[in-house]
Amino acid sequence: MASIQIPPHSPWRAIIESAFYANSVKKTTIPELYRLAAKQPGVIVTSHPFYKPEQFGLADNTKVLVSNDGGIVGRTARARRLVRQMGKKKGDFLRILSKAVYQLNKREGLWLEAIVGLHPDFMVKANLLSPVTDAKNMFDWGLNFVPWLEPWTSIYKNSTQIDEPDILVLADPEWRNPRFPEGLVIIDEDENCAALLGLRYFGERKKGTLTLAWTIGTRQNMVACHGGIKTVGEHPPIAVFGLSGSGKSSLTNSHDHGGTLNEAEKVTVVHDDAFLTDLDADFTVALEPSLFDKTDAVRFNDPIIKYFYSAQNVGVTQLNGDRLIVAEDIRNANGRCIKSRDMFNHDNHCGRPGSVIWLQKDHRFLRSPKLPTLTLQLQWARLLAPCGPRGLKTSRLRS
Repeated sequence: MASIQIPPHSPWRAIIESAFYANSVKKTTIPELYRLAAKQPGVIVTSHPFYKPEQFGLADNTKVLVSNDGGIVGRTARARRLVRQMGKKKGDFLRILSKAVYQLNKREGLWLEAIVGLHPDFMVKANLLSPVTDAKNMFDWGLNFVPWLEPWTSIYKNSTQIDEPDILVLADPEWRNPRFPEGLVIIDEDENCAALLGLRYFGERKKGTLTLAWTIGTRQNMVACHGGIKTVGEHPPIAVFGLSGSGKSSLTNSHDHGGTLNEAEKVTVVHDDAFLTDLDADFTVALEPSLFDKTDAVRFNDPIIKYFYSAQNVGVTQLNGDRLIVAEDIRNANGRCIKSRDMFNHDNHCGRPGSVIWLQKDHRFLRSPKLPTLTLQLQWARLLAPCGPRGLKTSRLRS
């Protein structure tokens, strides 16, 4: 089996792991979470059919659920605290975490299992604990990562064992502390655990889980990448990097590059957001089977909605008795959806990248006579992987 069961080696993991075993906590499933989320105040059951619900054990008449998070529609970087950077404040943060877990365990909690990694040589079990009132976010987390269902559980059990404990994520959006009005994220990278306190936005759960998976990958001598990767024809894979909004998802997920490819140049997308590359074994693995993408380009009744599993921070209107999604960032910026990669040709893994695209949106470059007069600069570079004295790769890809 991939990750292993070992006793905690830090107080952070001991506190977080213990919370999973409280009498108030029970294991849950994606079908149960759908039923709970559909009744959750603030959640909207749309008329859009859920794409291929049977793969998650859901009924044929399952619909896309929409949730909205109030004024916070993106991640709060200021809330993040890494244990290795806390210094003398560790004791203070430990007390905060202990009190947060105590309060969480006084309420009904749910425990959902999933898998991170889509290659038998890198699969890690992940666990999420949240109050029952956070069912929609838990449901979305289960859709975003590999569900703890067949055939994935059998693949996981036969996958390469990694000398790492499971990922543990604790999330309580109802937590409040006047010292941290924007919430608090505590991450112990060494022990593969995180606590997300006072944060409603789903992306915090996704990125917190990925942060731990990326860190596990680097300890396995892999390159952790926040970007997209695809293959075009028989060419080596192409990795695409850029800040949020620079176009890496649009470029990665394009099936024909605006009509510039010929029929022989078949595009295969691995993922548009997160992957790990093992340069020794020459493989790249996607960490998630689904896409968590912006909906700013999704038109009303857009055919792409066919592939939706869920949506967040988008509008809903009613026409002829049907409740339909209103995207295009009309309601607010950074509307999001979780959708299937079936919208294009895709695979779960590929070889190491042969080329890298860096996307930049910086108008200052327009004033330089040495650079092309393009708002969007595409810079190609060969991926080099020199090794240090211990054989560890000294190059890293970063967005």
